[in-house]
Amino acid sequence: MRLLASVLLAVTVVGAMTLAANAAASDPVSRAEWKSALDDAVVHARISARHSCAAVVVARTHAPPTYKEGSRVVHTLDVFLYMRCRKFGQVHSLRLGMTDRQVVNVAGAPVPWMSGPTCWVYRGRAFDALRVCFVRSRVTSLGFAQHG
Repeated sequence: MRLLASVLLAVTVVGAMTLAANAAASDPVSRAEWKSALDDAVVHARISARHSCAAVVVARTHAPPTYKEGSRVVHTLDVFLYMRCRKFGQVHSLRLGMTDRQVVNVAGAPVPWMSGPTCWVYRGRAFDALRVCFVRSRVTSLGFAQHG
């Protein structure tokens, strides 16, 4: 009887952890998360703590104008994104209403020097650029640019 109770408790705990992890995977990146990643780059000149790719992407988009392109801080964030985050994702799977975290999880990191706090730019082979714009960390517009 104790074994059965222990197994049921373990299954309940694992199930609750999975639900919490799935909810967290769709939550927007909080200000505390991206500020922590940015502070890590400023203080250590490298990303020394564990940060999600989404947190570093958002930190990178908020770094300029305080930290200029090519500065040590911006370079540190760029290196992390290049080494640790998906470079090419499924940009055609992006939808209105997605959070910034979901966008990074699906599409990968945007082109850093072409992206800012409110809009990110992705480049592709079948299109010139996809501009993804956000309001309160949720996608409000998607626009493909085609040359022709």
